[in-house]
Amino acid sequence: TQVETSLIVLVPPSWTNDEKGQFLERIAADVLRRQSYEVTSRVRFTGMEIDLNARHKPSNDSVYVECKFQNASVSANVIDLIVGQAFRRKTT
Repeated sequence: TQVETSLIVLVPPSWTNDEKGQFLERIAADVLRRQSYEVTSRVRFTGMEIDLNARHKPSNDSVYVECKFQNASVSANVIDLIVGQAFRRKTT
């Protein structure tokens, strides 16, 4: 059985980018919590901010989640920035 890997989320057209982002962050945080992660939202480190930082309670692994609420593909330079931030924070 083939699994669909895309997701379309509809929000009111009047929502600002911040409202859209916060909505998506809440969805992602809820999914992580259901998988035994302890989630911290909007974490600021020196020179950067990440949307969600989560630690898996059973294994103690950590994940770094950057939520992008957009129709277009994420550009390579944004992906490079995210990977660099994850590397500096030693996040898996």
